[in-house]
Amino acid sequence: MIGGRILVVEDEPALLRILVRYLTRLGFVAVAASCGRDAIEAFDGDQTGFSAVLTDLLLPDMRGEDLVVRLRKSNPAIAVLLTSGSPSALESLPLLCEARVASLAKPFTAKMLADALGQLLDRPNPPQPI
Repeated sequence: MIGGRILVVEDEPALLRILVRYLTRLGFVAVAASCGRDAIEAFDGDQTGFSAVLTDLLLPDMRGEDLVVRLRKSNPAIAVLLTSGSPSALESLPLLCEARVASLAKPFTAKMLADALGQLLDRPNPPQPI
């Protein structure tokens, strides 16, 4: 396992499958959740077992930033990669001022995802997409 476990939270089923596939090819174990409630349940089952959380800003049951605040109460050190199809929504997030929080505007490629995670997780040579 090159990269550790990542909690992937995305409500669009096709994109969730693609993200899991990308992350698996990058050497991560991806745990998928389609809403905030499912993400919290997965995270609460193993709070320290995750290297990072990759979440969309807009989820069906809560905002991605609210999910991050909730998860970071349990594990303040968890790395966070926020995604959104609206770059302006990402730019105005107060969370981006916190340590180990980054953003990635949609659409993005596997290489962009690998680079963002490599920087976020302090890995100078992130795994390369296949």
